[in-house]
Amino acid sequence: MNVVLDHNLRDLVYYSVGIIINISLYGKKVQRLLVIEEGSPILEKLFDVLKDSNLEDMDLARVSAKALNNLQKV
Repeated sequence: MNVVLDHNLRDLVYYSVGIIINISLYGKKVQRLLVIEEGSPILEKLFDVLKDSNLEDMDLARVSAKALNNLQKV
């Protein structure tokens, strides 16, 4: 997932974040597969996606924020 979240294609990143959101809905045991420790690369990549989003990418920023919100509950 880390490689895909670094990709330049916006749609690919958007759908990948959607997959992370879907995974995060399955409960804490499955979420821990994504967030193994506090310095998780996936969390850092999601923050990077959120920071790099501009006004044209509000959908991408929204799904990134939703994924981060779901994963903070781990």
